[in-house]
Amino acid sequence: MTLKQAVEGFVARASARGFHGRTLSVAEIQSLDIALAGAYPTWLAELLSAVPLCDLQLGWREYGPDASFYGVEWLNWCGAAGVISESVNCYPGCAILSAGFINVASCSGGSGNPYFISVNEGDDPPLYRVLHDVSDRTDIILAEGRETVAPHLSEFFRGALVQGT
Repeated sequence: MTLKQAVEGFVARASARGFHGRTLSVAEIQSLDIALAGAYPTWLAELLSAVPLCDLQLGWREYGPDASFYGVEWLNWCGAAGVISESVNCYPGCAILSAGFINVASCSGGSGNPYFISVNEGDDPPLYRVLHDVSDRTDIILAEGRETVAPHLSEFFRGALVQGT
């Protein structure tokens, strides 16, 4: 299954439960290109301009439930303003942008740890959660504050939970 098919499948599941995202506009794609100095991947811009994923909430099972936590983390897939804010204006994004990491989602569960992909890892890259408070240095953030959520975006979307599940 391709990444686009996996994203379309998630969007269809979300839509069936009454949740709807939006696509990126041409103006938003242009603003991403300018703000990220051309680092925003063409394949991602094409995907998000075709499939209404932006602003949808997705869940992923971090670990099994216990008495105090049901084990699911939630993220919100960012539109252009969120990507620019997290990648250019906030840590850890502004520290790792030069290493090819761009923001794709924000935490919606309260941890404050944003989600990134590497533009250097192909068109179905891993999804990383990056700890927001580990350091302001690129090398330390990437060595000690980067956690792999899924080895490929397509795998993440195939297993992603929709709100209320």
